[in-house]
Amino acid sequence: MSKFVESLDEFLSLNYKLEIVPFEEEGEKGVVVKSPEINGLEVYGDTIEEALAEVDESKKALYSLYKEKGWVIKYPNEYSQEKDNFSGRTTIRMPKTLHRRVYEYSQQCDVSLNAGIVQLLNDGLKEQEMEQLREDILDKISKMNKDIK
Repeated sequence: MSKFVESLDEFLSLNYKLEIVPFEEEGEKGVVVKSPEINGLEVYGDTIEEALAEVDESKKALYSLYKEKGWVIKYPNEYSQEKDNFSGRTTIRMPKTLHRRVYEYSQQCDVSLNAGIVQLLNDGLKEQEMEQLREDILDKISKMNKDIK
């Protein structure tokens, strides 16, 4: 068995972790269903049932996008085949000026240096993922506009 999803049917059959979050915006209420394991999976509905019903359609669209871009889709974390022996501990070297900046950031946020580093890494990764998703959406829109012309 490959460590990456090989077909749409396989992708649809796998149970990825889903998060259900209620929202209220400009008088409208509903729920958002998203997956921390599938970048880009986020659907909306008036009810939980309605939003969950959209998950497979979103997975189909994402599968097409990932294949088109040549990206791979990983198995859900619970299916991990590799022994993930991450201790949560690492040692890094950085320039003194960066060390000072991270320290000052941590002081400003009233957190430890370690917590400040973790927050900055997490924010940077999320920003990178959002930028990639934004570029993909703009590419799709551009292709759709070309198809319309």
